Amino acid sequence: LMDTRLDSINDSVNTVQQSACYTAAFTLSGPNGIALEITGSATKTVRLMEFYLSKPSAETSLTITKRSTVSSGGVSTTPTKVPNLSSNVVASATFKAFTSAPTAGTPVGQVFNDVVATSDRLYLKYADNNVQPLTLSGASEAVTFEAGVAAFYRGHLTWMES
Repeated sequence: LMDTRLDSINDSVNTVQQSACYTAAFTLSGPNGIALEITGSATKTVRLMEFYLSKPSAETSLTITKRSTVSSGGVSTTPTKVPNLSSNVVASATFKAFTSAPTAGTPVGQVFNDVVATSDRLYLKYADNNVQPLTLSGASEAVTFEAGVAAFYRGHLTWMES
């Protein structure tokens, strides 16, 4: 007999290996409140892979929240979404870096909440072969990165789309 659970796991791994990946670097003077937001896609499933933040200019609390609705308002820029493989199609997820905080969408829940000091480098890996990645299953879902104080931030976010 064949173990269908193993087939399911293998299918999931193959889907991840065939998915297009993107990285967006950010450098911003972020607000107190939502500084970054990635929004899902109407046509693809978006899976967050890693988040990196390098030495903020001020010690701050950082909260990462999954939301069932996207934020509204605020003033933002759109960091370049670089395909990790040049032949990938254009990314469909939206990634914004805010200079003026938006009004937050509806929270599903926090996935990270801690203090980041000026000497800290924060690296969060959301997926490996044994853990389900933080996933956005539609254009109405988002993940926000919220700072407790206005500061200068730089880092990157990597995600995959399938």
